[in-house]
Amino acid sequence: MAGIGNRDYTLPIDFPERTVTVNDNPDSGYIFLSSFGLGNQASLASYIMILDNTGFPVFFRKMRGPTMDFKIQPNGLLSYIEPHLPNWDWVVYTMDNSYTIVDSFVVENYLTDSHDFQIMPNGNVILLAKDYRIVDLSQIIEGGQPAARIEGCIIQELDQYKNVVFEWSSFDHFDFTDALHMDLTAQVIDYVHPNAIEFDFDGNILLSCRHLDEITKIDRQTGEIIWRMGGLNNQFTFSNENMNFEHLTPTPFCHQHDIRRLDNGNITIYDNGNFKNPNYSRAAEYQLDEINMTAALVWEYRHPPDMYSDIFGNAQRLPNGNTMIGWAGDSLAPALIESRPDCTKSFELSLPQLTDFNGNRTGLWSYRAFRFDWQGTADKPYLWADTLNDQIILNFAQFGDSSIVQYYIYQGEFSDSLLKIDSTLNNSFEISGLFSGETYFFRVSSLNGENNESLMSNIITYTPSNELNVSHSLTLPYRICLDQNYPNPFNAVTMINYDLPDDGMVNITIYDIRGRVVRTLIDKQQTVGSRSIQWNATNDVGAPVPTGIYLYTFQAVGFRQTKKMILLK
Repeated sequence: MAGIGNRDYTLPIDFPERTVTVNDNPDSGYIFLSSFGLGNQASLASYIMILDNTGFPVFFRKMRGPTMDFKIQPNGLLSYIEPHLPNWDWVVYTMDNSYTIVDSFVVENYLTDSHDFQIMPNGNVILLAKDYRIVDLSQIIEGGQPAARIEGCIIQELDQYKNVVFEWSSFDHFDFTDALHMDLTAQVIDYVHPNAIEFDFDGNILLSCRHLDEITKIDRQTGEIIWRMGGLNNQFTFSNENMNFEHLTPTPFCHQHDIRRLDNGNITIYDNGNFKNPNYSRAAEYQLDEINMTAALVWEYRHPPDMYSDIFGNAQRLPNGNTMIGWAGDSLAPALIESRPDCTKSFELSLPQLTDFNGNRTGLWSYRAFRFDWQGTADKPYLWADTLNDQIILNFAQFGDSSIVQYYIYQGEFSDSLLKIDSTLNNSFEISGLFSGETYFFRVSSLNGENNESLMSNIITYTPSNELNVSHSLTLPYRICLDQNYPNPFNAVTMINYDLPDDGMVNITIYDIRGRVVRTLIDKQQTVGSRSIQWNATNDVGAPVPTGIYLYTFQAVGFRQTKKMILLK
């Protein structure tokens, strides 16, 4: 029996339109984007997606908020950075080529930053973090606040056990006055704003500091600064640059993103150009002499006419010598352009143009844009739905798998007790006659030509209403997440909430500060869903435990995370 076509699915009604305006023999591979809205468009759906050269998504997933830096790591894993609401901490997730989450990463003792994540050749990972401190700037800056809230930059390297093996703080190395364009009399000051990290060939770290207009090279053994390129502390002599414009920063690039080291030893950046007059953005490649401290511009791409994206953006050198440039999607800019070395376009794709509160055009954003060779085959279907009153249309696809011959439909009133109600040879299934006010849960599985049934899809939940209403139904979690217990500190009882994106074994264990097991709260198979469990400050035999610091570890579907809680009596 022939398999159900990989592209026979209807896209979600809130999936963004993609417009390919140039497709002229680009490099091989697929396009990786993560789309989201900002400002008055923040309510728009966020998606990660892998597109072919027609703009068709061979994979996508709806996210719970603006998701950053969706890409392939050097070890072949996919990674993305997703917000953990409501405090806007961020979590890095990695997926394998079946689109299954296999791990997650956060920094220790700080808030994880959203801008970049790198897996190193030795298997360690590098993350960025935010460090907030209250500083008396009245003694440093004329008009400075006596209790200014300063956001600094932390770099952490974690080993395979997620232990911190290297940590670097901007407070130890940068002065607040290095931030040329920041208002240092403000109450809240983000004086560094790191937005890219790169593991250099010599084992050290390159850091892009947007608010310093600077690329910094850091010794990974000592933490000392090796050199500073750009900004007020620039140590390089630039050549081949066009400085024939009013420049409000002392070096040719400003408020840049995305420092990368190329195989030929050069570096590339995406120069946002916020403080050029007139403003324009570009991708730039520099040849560095780190002995004589020179930086020669050897290539740049400026769009004719100039385009300007004041935030986000990246430049990725491709295997054929082309450069993929993510323009972020600002008002007049496309989401991405693939440029040949002679600056002619081989590919261009745009996301929808929108309008802000003032009637100005604004884009649907993508933080970065990449092109990678990729082969992915999902091990279970992905499910989404459109609804109208008492009807729901289930849509599903098992991305990359052409062996599927049939889908099974499951429905129930509870997420852990679904019954098979039907099957279909198509990629959609309509259900009607649902009762208003009742909550329904849906999942699907697939059957291949060898009569093997797949794992179950994600869950869709829907509660019909009598009101005339067309909406995209809500989905249960598609990411794994452990919340901080609440309240914390606590007196008698505390609550631990967690999200489970797949069925699997779940273990939550409480330890004392010496690592001894105090209480196993749960150790059993659970189905997908958002869940919670209480701890009443007793051990495994029911005896009360003393005041102190305790650790709770959550393990499920390839994920492990530990958090601290404080018991006060």
